[in-house]
Amino acid sequence: MKTHKTILLLISLFIFQFAIGQTNLDTITATIATQRIGQDVIVKGNVVTVFYAKNSNGKPTFLNLDKAFPDNPIVVIIFEKELKKLNINAQQYNNKKIIVKGKMGLYKDEEKPYEDKPSIIIKSLDQIKIVE
Repeated sequence: MKTHKTILLLISLFIFQFAIGQTNLDTITATIATQRIGQDVIVKGNVVTVFYAKNSNGKPTFLNLDKAFPDNPIVVIIFEKELKKLNINAQQYNNKKIIVKGKMGLYKDEEKPYEDKPSIIIKSLDQIKIVE
């Protein structure tokens, strides 16, 4: 019976590892993510610039993917309370390739109040990971 449990455990671990591996296959680019507003996505992109907007509502930090603001296709947003709660140093992501997961939304761009910027808001550490 002990051998049977060991085999089941090994099979379960294999399935779990396979599922984790599939996450990397399901990533999309930041440009494709702009077409998925309202959907849960997993985006892989390069953080080109990091900007802390200390005078904006909620004091957000913006991680601009693939191009510098305002030409970035999407922005990853971490509000100050999450930075503190999750103990995140946003600068660690600067010039790094990341995978970010979450719901695509639209963030009101204060520089261009008539435009909304496609975005993902970070609320937990499992939403963002450096891959290189």
